[in-house]
Amino acid sequence: MNNEAISGQVHIDRNLITGDSPLAANNLGIVVADELLKQVK
Repeated sequence: MNNEAISGQVHIDRNLITGDSPLAANNLGIVVADELLKQVK
């Protein structure tokens, strides 16, 4: 599998949160923080 469409997107599938490339690092951090806060509430 080769990722040809690098866009920085973040994907959530049940308990797995992942980004499509290093460009997704900032967005990934934001999404993970939001999801963790949802779990705490």
